[in-house]
Amino acid sequence: MRRVIFAAIVFLILGWRCAERHRVYFQYGEEVKPIGRVGDGNINFLWVRSLLAAPGKDFEVFDSSIVVSDLRNRLYLINEMGKIVKSIRLKGSVNGKVLINGEYAYFTTSGDRFRLIKLSLRNTGDKIEKKVYSVFEPVLVDSLLLVVSMDGKVYCMSKENLGVMWIRKLKNRVYFAPFSVDGMVYIIDFRGRLFSVEIPSGKLRKATDLPTMPETVLPVDDTLIVFGGRDGKLLLYNVTENRIRWMVKLHGRIVSKPLLKNGMLIVGTMADSIYMVDFKKGKVLDRIYIGEPVSTDMVGVGTVAIFGSLSRKLVCFDIIKKQVVWKCKLKGRVISNPLLFGDFLVVGCEYKYVYLFELR
Repeated sequence: MRRVIFAAIVFLILGWRCAERHRVYFQYGEEVKPIGRVGDGNINFLWVRSLLAAPGKDFEVFDSSIVVSDLRNRLYLINEMGKIVKSIRLKGSVNGKVLINGEYAYFTTSGDRFRLIKLSLRNTGDKIEKKVYSVFEPVLVDSLLLVVSMDGKVYCMSKENLGVMWIRKLKNRVYFAPFSVDGMVYIIDFRGRLFSVEIPSGKLRKATDLPTMPETVLPVDDTLIVFGGRDGKLLLYNVTENRIRWMVKLHGRIVSKPLLKNGMLIVGTMADSIYMVDFKKGKVLDRIYIGEPVSTDMVGVGTVAIFGSLSRKLVCFDIIKKQVVWKCKLKGRVISNPLLFGDFLVVGCEYKYVYLFELR
């Protein structure tokens, strides 16, 4: 009898947890209370959906659906109504961004299996895998895919069949995810050295020694790159001149990608502050204490910047008034960079939550 009771309790608990995993809360068709003002309109809560695990750091959009990965080795397509259109089981967790090109998604996985994967989001049976020990997202330049492994190997592959075109080797391990500027791919190693890789020739050269270990990178145009470091250093690097134009020391770690508005860099730090820095001269114009650590990239909507905080809040900051307009309490710390697509804003929180807001 005890065994029967114990089995019934276990069954009820597992059933409740399975139901909780994919619970979605709708407010369509109801009177929605606006969270706050954004420019000339409001931002409204639409729904929150729970996944199997915490969402990844970045979202993408495919055919009006949100592409999101989680830490339980799954890739989801979620539509604007909060319905999971597709749930794709993987054999490893997705690293960084999912790169979307046409109907195909390119990404690397780690954990149970280190792979570079090309996957059709329309027909999930159309998939190619290559064994690559990488924890960074790939970079696409024209028809070539560049992938960097943990041990410093740089692979150049065809985006069609993932065939290897050439391989280059760095002396040290790679520190930061590669990024492209004007057809060149840049890589940072664990000594803070910046390397450039010419595409398609594969010519590898050292560009410069960075005075900080970057946590975030903002390519401004074909010649200028902004780096934010874990020691609070913010600097502007000129690719053509191969030199650092200016550098300024801020208070607090910079993990949020700066926002460029009207010749000013809006920079958030983990020391509960937002700085306004002159883009040309690198001069700090103002520092505003907001009482919230800026833990995600900022999204610019008109004259406001929206970002996530580790104190479980979505924050809206007015750039003109230099003050926080509103804060919205969420179910967990914001760990995913907010993504603006159309009139919608999607945000991911720790544990397993994805929120969708509407700007109107």
